[in-house]
Amino acid sequence: MSKKVIIIIAIVAILIGLGVYRFIDNRGKENVSNSDSSVTISPESLNDARTNMYYLQTFYTTGFVESGDLSWSIASGTIPSGLVLESDTRGCFDSDNCPPIKTSRGLLSGAVTGQPGIYDFTIKVTNGEKTGQQSYQLVVN
Repeated sequence: MSKKVIIIIAIVAILIGLGVYRFIDNRGKENVSNSDSSVTISPESLNDARTNMYYLQTFYTTGFVESGDLSWSIASGTIPSGLVLESDTRGCFDSDNCPPIKTSRGLLSGAVTGQPGIYDFTIKVTNGEKTGQQSYQLVVN
């Protein structure tokens, strides 16, 4: 593989990780189920969860300027018992000395204690000026 190809692949990987690209689902449709079309939440769909097992899903946004804290919440529906949605503050291990972290990532995590089934819910993220929402379906086996 040429050096140019490797550099291009590295740049694309970095941009995707930073949420610069808007994500396209596997049917080729752009994610447009948001309140503000300039704000997107990805991924488009979630991996299945298992009862009594730890679950971790990171959500990414685009369309926000990192000028304020983002608030993540469940706008409608229900998530399985044992899971919590919060801002992703991983990377700071000393909670007494961590600076405030402004992040465009949300984190759904925890040990799933809810009953097996299908859980439909909508995630909302806002900075007070712009709001984005995305609907999800989480299958728990």
